[in-house]
Amino acid sequence: MDQYGYVLGRLLEQFSQEREVSSIQTKAMRQHFASLMDDGLQTTTVAIHYRVIQAFFNWLLTEGYINGSPVSDIKEPKTPDKFPKVLNKDQAKQLVNAARNWRRTWAGYRNFAMIITFLDTGLRLNELVNAKLTSLNMEKRSLKVHGKGQKTGRFTLERTITKYFTIG
Repeated sequence: MDQYGYVLGRLLEQFSQEREVSSIQTKAMRQHFASLMDDGLQTTTVAIHYRVIQAFFNWLLTEGYINGSPVSDIKEPKTPDKFPKVLNKDQAKQLVNAARNWRRTWAGYRNFAMIITFLDTGLRLNELVNAKLTSLNMEKRSLKVHGKGQKTGRFTLERTITKYFTIG
């Protein structure tokens, strides 16, 4: 909700002289998106602004406050495809070996378990950090996590790493 408030707040600043939202035209919206780029916002950020504003105008349209959306003829800014950096086998082995040497302490053991879980499942950092011990099902060798977009997922753990999760 903070993001919506911020984006719509910036929109309101731009159109403070307009008396009615229905008077906002497509040309003015194009200028608004261009001004965001001129302010130094990255294309991905402007694309987020576009989606929030598009959703806002779609809601106004659905509710009958406006007859047409001034962003309907504007395409979303293209964002580059970014792929995550992936470790090769040698890098993964080096990481596991380094972590293995620190298993003598509780924190070291925890970090080792996290590293092998990352490598085994491909979880996002936030998913693993927020995972609860109660979400670990040793019987089914699975971990339930809450991921991006408030989605819940269940990851199967390989037999070779579940031995590091014994409690007690």
